[in-house]
Amino acid sequence: MQPYLVDQYLNNPNFKFKLALEENNLIDWKTDVPTQFCYCVRDKRVLKENSITAFNMMKENGSKQLYLRKVGNQIDHITCAGYAFVYTKLWFDGYKKGSISGRKGHLLKRLALSLKKPFLALFSEGYPFCKHLVL
Repeated sequence: MQPYLVDQYLNNPNFKFKLALEENNLIDWKTDVPTQFCYCVRDKRVLKENSITAFNMMKENGSKQLYLRKVGNQIDHITCAGYAFVYTKLWFDGYKKGSISGRKGHLLKRLALSLKKPFLALFSEGYPFCKHLVL
């Protein structure tokens, strides 16, 4: 990080980046619509605490239809984002099909995803020669 920017963030109450963060802060907020938070334990770019903290604060503020979904334990940010996208699509599909609680999606699709994750984790981390394997 650039020392000048750190100094501005810490000492300048009108620093544009700091103001933008405050304006977009959703921590002390309540949602009235179903909301799902996805996270991965080993994601180094977007920490799991972002989802967990937002979930807990919204719950504390009275939000009713909140869902917290751990997407994976051993997968990185890019892989996690892909799975989170699919899980969120399945979750929305549940509403589209008339669910009032946003089911996690079709059982066979969930089963296929649950079988693919450990396979990918094994071959991407345990066997580096398979990193370029396309599934």
